[in-house]
Amino acid sequence: QQLHASLHQSIIVTAGSARVTVSLDIVPDEDNPYGSLSAHDDAGELLAEVRVAASFKLNRSSAIAWADKQFKKPG
Repeated sequence: QQLHASLHQSIIVTAGSARVTVSLDIVPDEDNPYGSLSAHDDAGELLAEVRVAASFKLNRSSAIAWADKQFKKPG
């Protein structure tokens, strides 16, 4: 359970006037681990998905910043 929790995180934020669920899924590939950052609306529709470094930290401020940048790949 602890491993699953460290590989899969999600947070709900408000982007504009909409609630958005931002999720980070870490793919623990031995040679090239990476993260998949995704955003879904309240209806479950995928708004955006980008590949990020496995070291990406998902928290409220990083989720809001990503939404504010129209879900462009984080720096």
